[in-house]
Amino acid sequence: MRVARFVRIRRPWRNWDITALRRNLGVYVHIPFCPAICSYCDFLKFGPRRPKGLDEASYESSLLREIEARGAWLKEMLKGTGRRVDSIFIGGGTPTMLPAEDLSKLGRALVDCFPTAGGAIEFSCEANPDTLDPEKLQALHEAGVNRISIGVQSCNDRLLKFMGRTHRWEQTEPILQMVSEGPIRNFSFDLIYGLPNQNVGTLLDSGRRLLEFRPPHFSAYWLVPEPHTAYTRWARRYPTQIPSDREVLYQQHAVECLLRGYGHYRYEVNNYAKPGYESMHNIRYWQGGDYIGLGLGSASRIGSEVVSNPKSHIAWNNALGEIGSENDPLHRAMQERGAAESAPSADSFLQLRNRLGHELVGLQVNPKWISDGLMEVHDGRLEVRSRGLNLSEQYALELESASESPV
Repeated sequence: MRVARFVRIRRPWRNWDITALRRNLGVYVHIPFCPAICSYCDFLKFGPRRPKGLDEASYESSLLREIEARGAWLKEMLKGTGRRVDSIFIGGGTPTMLPAEDLSKLGRALVDCFPTAGGAIEFSCEANPDTLDPEKLQALHEAGVNRISIGVQSCNDRLLKFMGRTHRWEQTEPILQMVSEGPIRNFSFDLIYGLPNQNVGTLLDSGRRLLEFRPPHFSAYWLVPEPHTAYTRWARRYPTQIPSDREVLYQQHAVECLLRGYGHYRYEVNNYAKPGYESMHNIRYWQGGDYIGLGLGSASRIGSEVVSNPKSHIAWNNALGEIGSENDPLHRAMQERGAAESAPSADSFLQLRNRLGHELVGLQVNPKWISDGLMEVHDGRLEVRSRGLNLSEQYALELESASESPV
């Protein structure tokens, strides 16, 4: 049995290549299908009941059209600029609802159609334990996927049932073993805390079981009631069953201590990694960088301009014919900003969600943040310590207020 020990990790976030993240681009691909709808999920997704005319086959056909058209457009826009795509993320929904052959076709199209040449790319895909098998794992690997994120959420069957998850621990364990021994060496597991009737003991039991498979990356999310979800409706009926913020923060701290003992550090509000295994695609969201969204409802960011695909599959299909034209909002945003220009920094709220924090230039920093051990100044940056990550929204509001105050 492995004995956990605390590992001293010194500022690994200083190794992030923020210049490259802002110079290059990411691509996000949305697969909106799920075997069932989880009680807490507010993403754009469809379970067995779907709008008329929307199914996996027709969606994939439209998505491949968008990949081909948007990829050709981006290659043309970036020609001679030295910019390229260096991260791809397939999310959902449940991407591994698709057959292995379709996952392979999708992955290869993304690599071939977008300007990925000239260096390494981080290519991630989300998966659920009950929709992943050896054939799909191999297909993803052969298509270029080099990072996979598994939505386990808990190893406790009672809690999995409460969340509406379709897998159980008995079937999940061999899948995680397969992933840990498989060809994709960068893999991540998701865990949820703050569940009703979940105590620190059951949470840490799930964490320890998952860590037996040695994931180099780990995501741990606080379950927050989101509008229009089954969990929110349940929480309104049984408010006394919802754990207090104090209890949830204690659970969060317990998870962090456990992960630290296995060599993971908390690099963002919900994410932990061994140094070198951080999700660069997600860091692009938080620190600033352009990204292109593909699929139903997907958002793109060019500079400070955010545009989204239609959420209606009919409107989305109709919009595919406008890619690259003056009616294409993404084309207009790229023209206005200039295709050769690197992306600016993200806003303060996003930058302060991760350990690298915010450039110090022009900031009016509350000295209490430093004296309370929530932040520290290092090499011209206001870095966020682990214990300060939960207060990013408060920091951003204070910075905004200070910048608007008369001198």
